[in-house]
Amino acid sequence: MKTLNSINASQRDFVRQLRDGEMNLEAFEKLLRENSKRVARWFRNRNFWAHVRVALRDREKGMSVRIELTADTAQRLMADVVHERRSASAELVEAWTKAQQLRVEDRKLQLARRRRAGRKKKGGGKPKELAHPRFKAREKELLAILRKDREVDVGC
Repeated sequence: MKTLNSINASQRDFVRQLRDGEMNLEAFEKLLRENSKRVARWFRNRNFWAHVRVALRDREKGMSVRIELTADTAQRLMADVVHERRSASAELVEAWTKAQQLRVEDRKLQLARRRRAGRKKKGGGKPKELAHPRFKAREKELLAILRKDREVDVGC
């Protein structure tokens, strides 16, 4: 990623707010109302969008870390209750259950994203040419020779 110098100061502030979780829907709508022309120009800027994508990815990873830490804390509290043979309050059990469910859902989402990323095609959609451009006119003839050689090799 290029440095933040490829976008202006107000765009950097927006990206930082987005990454740090300070930019919510209300703040975004307020920004649109107050500076609609400027924000419209931002949306046409490729560098700005690249920074926005990175900020959203960072925010998402931060959220995953928070979910893991919350689930770990809830797990530790529940283990302390069990170890000390105390009865757990309904709120603690509910918080533990929700934290574990969040952890499971977040891990499923991460796994789905990794699988989806693995299926992306690399390179162009065109098939590779088998013959060199100088031999393109003789491609069928050369393929026939290759098939014939393959049949002879298999027959041995």
